[in-house]
Amino acid sequence: MTSTRRRRVLFFIALLSALAVGAGFAGVVLRRLHIERQAIHSLSSPDVRTRREAARALVELRSVRGTRALVTAARAERVDSSWIAEAIVDIAAGATPTADSLLTASLVEWLESASGGDWAVASFVGALGEVSLPAISRALRGQSSTGRLRAIESLKWMSPIPPEAIPLVEEALAGSPQERYEALKIVASSREVAVEVRPLLTGLLGDRDRRVRFAAFRILADSGAARAAVEGLLSQLDDAEFDGVLRQRLRSLGQEGVALLPGFTAALRSSDARVRARAAWLLPDIHVLARQTAPIQSALHAALDDGDPLVRWAALRSLTRILEMLSLDRALAARLLRDASPLVRRRAA
Repeated sequence: MTSTRRRRVLFFIALLSALAVGAGFAGVVLRRLHIERQAIHSLSSPDVRTRREAARALVELRSVRGTRALVTAARAERVDSSWIAEAIVDIAAGATPTADSLLTASLVEWLESASGGDWAVASFVGALGEVSLPAISRALRGQSSTGRLRAIESLKWMSPIPPEAIPLVEEALAGSPQERYEALKIVASSREVAVEVRPLLTGLLGDRDRRVRFAAFRILADSGAARAAVEGLLSQLDDAEFDGVLRQRLRSLGQEGVALLPGFTAALRSSDARVRARAAWLLPDIHVLARQTAPIQSALHAALDDGDPLVRWAALRSLTRILEMLSLDRALAARLLRDASPLVRRRAA
């Protein structure tokens, strides 16, 4: 056999081998596609066991198309979709960027298209943990108010809140009033998150929305920043909503409350009579050592000359609380007994 003929024979043998390998590879690919199609179709089976086996098959395949199919299945699942969330997390563990992008797009679509009363998406997306953060981030920046609220709700379902999610919480705290209020519920559930976003909480003490102000105050006070919370609310003394919690926090400050006296005495000089009355009402709740009551008494004595009867009454009431038995000089007692306000006369009597 000549060398040329030998080379031709070897070439054809190599070609046949390559074709055989190619055919085998093609067979594997076709079989994989067949299994994938069958699994995706089985996700809509009425039998839950069949659906779960299909999910496991998609996990084994690391199926890109399977992630979208699983999200669709989760939207149709009305009882328990935790097994679907587990399957998606398993697929994402070894997923390609294409699969990640497809999953994110599917979740964003669900977040933004959920009806008003459909909160299943939030629990499902939250159950995915860090895998869902890209979708939550995109939904928070989207134009759909429903999508933004569902994204915030999803963060509530994460336990614990991963550090990577804190920037998303901060973003939500800068949203609409409802979004800020919902984001504060997340902060309230985690002391670690509250510490991280404390500067934002201080700023929210002056928020236009009363619910937001109150929630921010409660979180600050409960997370070890009671003095910062009270200082921030000195400008909110015209709002009776905070009285109960303010009094509780003031009493817990002890000697640290001395530092708040300038703020309260300044409030007694406010142009708003409601602020002056509330400051006079709350001053006794700063529990300090007996030697520190003199500045409080002095400020309250000055408030007895206020032009507003409610301020005078609040100051007189607070003085009786501090001293237990009010000792007034005769001239002052006589003047208060002749006060134009029946409230003040009854208190002085």
